[in-house]
Amino acid sequence: MGMNSEDFWDMTPREFHFKMEGHFEREMLKERLNWERTRWAACWMVNVHGDGKKTIQPRELVEFDWEKEERAARKPITQEELIRAKELYDGDKFSG
Repeated sequence: MGMNSEDFWDMTPREFHFKMEGHFEREMLKERLNWERTRWAACWMVNVHGDGKKTIQPRELVEFDWEKEERAARKPITQEELIRAKELYDGDKFSG
């Protein structure tokens, strides 16, 4: 995690927990970027060596679990939310 023993002993348990979470999140993001780069390269190779009539997008080649989770977590905006956003944007009924 990039810290020496002095740094470790100077931390509270909460600080250490946050440091550990940040470290694991950074490592996970690096791993995702590597997989997405690999997918992009594979997609590029498929498109270059294909017949040229139809190209594919990287997500058509493979969709990762974290992309599926993100897609599942998205929810469509409701009519009420749309009306509220329009009112706030237009400045008609600002109640903040």
